[in-house]
Amino acid sequence: MKHTHRGISLVEVLVALAVMGTGLIAVAAFQSDLISGSGTNKARAEALALAQERIEEFQNYSAVTLDKDNPDAVIPDAATGFNTLFTDTNNAYVTENNTIAGNNAVFTRKYSISGGTGEVKFIEVRVEWADRNGEAQHVALNTQVGWENPRTAGDLGLEDVDPLVESATGRARLGDGQLPDGANTTPNDDGTKLYEDGEELKLAVDDDIVLTLEEACQIDDQNNNSCIDFVKIRGIVYIDTGSTNKIPGDVYVKASDAAYCHRYYMSNGSPVEVTANTTSALTTANGDYMYFNYTCYLGGGWHGNIGILLNGGLQQTDKVCMGDPTTDEPDDDPVINGRRIYRGMTYKIDANGDPITDPNTGTIYYSKGIGDSVELPVPGSGDATHDFVVASMATTATEGSNCISAGPMVRTDANVNGTAGDLFAGNPTEFYCLNENLSYLDSYSTPYAASVGCPYDPSDPPVAHHVVTGTVVVVGDSSIASHVSAMGVETSDGDYNCTLGTKTFSSDIYSIPYSCDVYDWGYGWTGFIQVNPNTDEISCGSLRLLHQVGVTADVNSQDFSCSAGSFVIFRGTVTTVNNRKVLASVVMDNNGGTCTVAADGMSYECRSNTFDTETWSGSLTFTATNGVICGTATQSDIVTETFSGLEAGPQTQNIQIENNSGGCPAL
Repeated sequence: MKHTHRGISLVEVLVALAVMGTGLIAVAAFQSDLISGSGTNKARAEALALAQERIEEFQNYSAVTLDKDNPDAVIPDAATGFNTLFTDTNNAYVTENNTIAGNNAVFTRKYSISGGTGEVKFIEVRVEWADRNGEAQHVALNTQVGWENPRTAGDLGLEDVDPLVESATGRARLGDGQLPDGANTTPNDDGTKLYEDGEELKLAVDDDIVLTLEEACQIDDQNNNSCIDFVKIRGIVYIDTGSTNKIPGDVYVKASDAAYCHRYYMSNGSPVEVTANTTSALTTANGDYMYFNYTCYLGGGWHGNIGILLNGGLQQTDKVCMGDPTTDEPDDDPVINGRRIYRGMTYKIDANGDPITDPNTGTIYYSKGIGDSVELPVPGSGDATHDFVVASMATTATEGSNCISAGPMVRTDANVNGTAGDLFAGNPTEFYCLNENLSYLDSYSTPYAASVGCPYDPSDPPVAHHVVTGTVVVVGDSSIASHVSAMGVETSDGDYNCTLGTKTFSSDIYSIPYSCDVYDWGYGWTGFIQVNPNTDEISCGSLRLLHQVGVTADVNSQDFSCSAGSFVIFRGTVTTVNNRKVLASVVMDNNGGTCTVAADGMSYECRSNTFDTETWSGSLTFTATNGVICGTATQSDIVTETFSGLEAGPQTQNIQIENNSGGCPAL
């Protein structure tokens, strides 16, 4: 047998060694790269952590506390402090630390700030290092930092109690099951009843408990139980039968948060509850209105809204009117709104008793609720109830003047004392200020204070506050001093926005400086400043200074020029079938006088010259743009009304304009 023997040649060994060597070199290179990459990633992660740390430091700086480079330097002004803390670097980097020894590298940290002087800054933090190969590496993080007004940031952030807007719920809660068998209850005059249950007072309708007043009752040492009552807000809902076919069961009265509103009307001296099935209630003499009463029960501390809801929802033609159609005060004029807002206002005071202010909006106000057991209107006060008028109008009828011009608030039955619409005299408008009487406010203590009246609705705070100043100048001798002292100045926003300075008298000239706060919601303030003299004794060239172009800054030298004397003032509104038929002009005869017509042609004012006789006689000539004026003697596009034997002071002469004489009352 022949055997063949084989071996490995030297060449094959060399080739095998070469292949193995190449592989080992590749593995070694891979492991080196892996180690190097791991080091780079660790360095990058550490650099990101350093950048994030600096970003968080920027975000945590207070705009009103410490300089970032000098912890002991206090910056008092918030806006200035913000811009000092974050000065624009014009896109250049500022190096804070030349070296930061890390675990994986030596780092350098820088930052840049852009955004100029303002409320938002753009910040970039950059961390640089060199890797193992000496190559430059870096990471960068970006953020935005903003300055927030201390009113929202400081107060809310530092105070545990008394926020800008307190809880609106008050000290009541909804419902609580049913009355126990044999419960001893006390009836209210509207068909509801009260049940004392330990420390709680409960409101019930039939056997259902609808509202509970917490911690209302206390038992004294003689085992007598005394309770704080519910807050009660009362009014009447009128349904304008001349424009809508709504029935009482369609109209609901609702209050926000924890509250219960009870609908009822009186029949033979007993309350009858209005339910979803009620088709009729009470009616006025001529049937112009169907109406029912309501009482809304609330807990002390409550603030919120009371409004009207309709079965099926409020449609565009459904309108709810409120306000006073007879008032001379523009802030009390009728409005169209489905709700009435109830809020009070307090403000903080410093150690000197002065209000704490904001540089943009002036005094910082806080919402405040209603006090325990308050009733609105106060029984026996003669104040108007808080009424609503439900009507139907064109979808375009959104202004409160339509409550008069379209008729809902001036029907025949709304004239009860000789003036159209006086059924609603004194009726509150869409915002009821609880500061009208400080006893209506819920309790508060130092460092808070409150003033009579509200400068604005605190549920809709303005963005800016401006001041209008001027002087009331009255020419007259010392005999009119008391009348001059009684003069007031107000804005179209309300009675409480103006203050008078010290009166001076020299050479038969009185001077009274005044200052009025006006508020801007972002479009400039528009309205007027009005002086209110005793018109039997003092006449003024103009009672109102109009500001129809939005006021966006303080305004000075807004002066009134007045003098002693007797004169007659005529004021009136226009009832018209549409806004194309309005007043074009009014002329006053007999000794002359001045007349002005409002820009919308829906009201006017005429002022006679002063007269020395005991009474005034003369005429007013009205001209309409089109249509006919329903005069007392003629019906035409130009009508003259004559007057005789009028005493000095204000007079009311309203105007009605129709398409044709057929729309006017018979002469």
